Amino acid sequence: TIINEIVCGKTTPLTLKEAQELPEWETWKASMEKEFKALHDMGVVELVKRNDLPLKAKIVKTKWIYKIKQNEDGSISKFKSRLVAQGFLLRWGIDYYDTYSSVVGYNTLRTMLNIAAITGEQISQADIGNAC
Repeated sequence: TIINEIVCGKTTPLTLKEAQELPEWETWKASMEKEFKALHDMGVVELVKRNDLPLKAKIVKTKWIYKIKQNEDGSISKFKSRLVAQGFLLRWGIDYYDTYSSVVGYNTLRTMLNIAAITGEQISQADIGNAC
């Protein structure tokens, strides 16, 4: 059973319909608009009218995922929305032919850490919002 998470007295919605029914709907809506704009600006998504698609085009369904982010003191820092593709509906060899993960490989990371240790370089990391 999936249940709604409660953060600082606020309910984290599981569906778009639930988000629309919450008092924080305008905040969730702004979060969704920000996410969609970022994806559009990066060329990840493009709105297309159904009538403009080829007859047998595969439409990938999407779902909104919601999360309330907190500060260290437990207060709310932001309402985060992510648009995810339901790729589990696609079939390899029919709907797609290649898969990859855009993350650093283990051997690459070890090599970079080794070089930094030898040359005395300082290591740092960053979390990139809306990374693709």
